[in-house]
Amino acid sequence: MRNLQSDLTNTFKKSGIEDVLLKQRGMLGVDVNKVKCDLYDFKNGGEVEKRAFHGEYMSQYSWGEDRISILEEEKCRN
Repeated sequence: MRNLQSDLTNTFKKSGIEDVLLKQRGMLGVDVNKVKCDLYDFKNGGEVEKRAFHGEYMSQYSWGEDRISILEEEKCRN
């Protein structure tokens, strides 16, 4: 965990966005209000944001495929 925290801190610092990382004892996170994310837009947005989803999600990870059907269902509900 320390290595991950160090890597993230260094990477964000090099990009000038070190304030994105939230650190507390026993906790590491990202301030979602300071990042642009299409999944956050999809979850919090309206019809326009839902229509922007075209069935692709984290295709580089096998677990991403399982999530696609959930997102497709959510898109159809609205």
